[in-house]
Amino acid sequence: MIQFIQTKLFFLKECDDLKDELAELATQLEVKCSEVQNYKLNFERMQSDMAERTSEIENLNSQLHKAKQDSNNAVEKLKKVEDDLAQIKEKNAQLSDELLNRSRHITAIENSSGSGIHIATFVLIN
Repeated sequence: MIQFIQTKLFFLKECDDLKDELAELATQLEVKCSEVQNYKLNFERMQSDMAERTSEIENLNSQLHKAKQDSNNAVEKLKKVEDDLAQIKEKNAQLSDELLNRSRHITAIENSSGSGIHIATFVLIN
């Protein structure tokens, strides 16, 4: 019977040790659960932040695309204006040459005739 009591005491001691170990494991589990909860909250915050940043990036991409289109349109308009300016310069040069030629012609007429009547006739004809 002593052996039975010793065995029972041994098992009680084992149960007591297991109880202490189980309590320690339960405490560690609570700590780990708390850590996991913190990780989860951090992950959700990061996910929310990434969603906001993704939205901002999409908005910036949209603005960039519009700015690029506006820039391309401005370049096309500038090319058109440059072409128009070149045509105006060319027409201006032609008119300047024509004016110079007529001025020379009028001067030649004035020098050869000495009369203002011929000049008026020339201007009206041409």
